[in-house]
Amino acid sequence: MAADDREIRRGGVSYTVPTLESLRVEIGAQPLCLLVGSDAFASLPTWHRWQQLFALAHIVVMERPGSPLAATRVLPWALERLSSDITEIADSPAGRVLFVPVTPLDISATRLRAAIARGETPSPDELPAAAWAYINEHHLFRSTAI
Repeated sequence: MAADDREIRRGGVSYTVPTLESLRVEIGAQPLCLLVGSDAFASLPTWHRWQQLFALAHIVVMERPGSPLAATRVLPWALERLSSDITEIADSPAGRVLFVPVTPLDISATRLRAAIARGETPSPDELPAAAWAYINEHHLFRSTAI
């Protein structure tokens, strides 16, 4: 697993599909996974060019405690892509959806951004100090348009 800063370096508005397209050019047919929380997964149809995500990467859905979407209630558009076999992910470059349970920490980036926009300070358990310092330094997530 690796973090990639190309969206920050690119600057301006950033969308996931062009980022994945750029990564795909670099890595060729190697498997590529986009990790998302179940809340983000449920909102994929609102994303820019979201249908193209599956041609570029596998979607790995991190199931948070209390999330509104469980692997047993997958959205209809994802059913044909659902996988429970990690070898399917490892053996193909893109196109599958895999649900993975995570350590029970009820932290959501969506909720954190909304709280910051309301002027609230996240606890150290929710957000590392270095991340909070960066958000403050660059005045991120301060408007209600999240």
